[in-house]
This record gives sequence, C-alpha cells and structure tokens, in this order.
Amino acid sequence: MTLETMNASTRAAVEAVAALDERRIAATVAADVDALRGILADDLVWTHANGNSDSKSEWIDKVGSGKVRYHSFAFEEKRFRAFDATVVINGKGTTSVYHHGGVDTFRMSITAVYANRDGGWQMVAMQVTKIP
Repeated sequence: MTLETMNASTRAAVEAVAALDERRIAATVAADVDALRGILADDLVWTHANGNSDSKSEWIDKVGSGKVRYHSFAFEEKRFRAFDATVVINGKGTTSVYHHGGVDTFRMSITAVYANRDGGWQMVAMQVTKIP
C-alpha cells in the first residue's frame, strides 16, 4: 500500500510516525536523551543485533553516557503499515555505532513498532538484525 492509496487517517498516522522516526534517528545521533525520553515508550523493548535487549532506561543510559555512540543511519528502504493505533516500520539500511571499544558499521534490517497512546505516538519496540 502506498501513501496515495491509503485513506486519510491511515496516511496521517504513517506521515506522523515517519516524521517522528526521523526525529528519533536525529536524537539518537545527537545523544539527545531529553528528546528520546519523549519518543520512546516507558515499556520499550529494544532488541539489538546481538540478541540482547534493553529497556527504555537501559538504552537511554547507554546513549546518554557515551557508552554507545551512533554516528549515522542511512536507510535505502522503509515500508510502513498501519493497524488501528499501531504503525510498523520495516526497513533496510546501514548504521555506524561506537560500542564495545570500537566502531561497528554494518547493514541491518529493522522492525520498529509505534503505538498511539493517549493521542501521541511512541516507539514501543525495535528489533535490529545484521544482514550481509
């Protein structure tokens, strides 16, 4: 389904989440933990490419402390699907991140889930998978 074929409310949801996801990416690269606190849901589960998971507070602590520093994200593909108060993003791209004492640049596939709660969108889940 493309934006042109979506009904107005679905299109508005997808456009809102697409813009919010771009703000999340910018806030992540900037280590803007204040912005991230508003974008990420309190019950967020962030599953990393190595299979480990973080809660919102764990992930924000890593980004805010500099233990993990994201240098860039570049997506060549993002698909959006909307279901009632949920938007799912599936995408492929490349990221560069400092962690574990070095910089790791890799291709990835992501699944991000945003939920509309009390009139506002927040990310509730992220799954990152390394791809060749």
